[in-house]
Amino acid sequence: MGVVFGLADIIAGHHAALATLSTLAVRDRTGRGQHVDLGVLE
Repeated sequence: MGVVFGLADIIAGHHAALATLSTLAVRDRTGRGQHVDLGVLE
């Protein structure tokens, strides 16, 4: 029996990490924060 995992969960985690890094880069440039909305089940 193999390990069953949700590919969407892994992809959502990667997108969340990339979004976090992107918003931190924008904050360093502009000084303003941003809002990240990540829907895993949509």
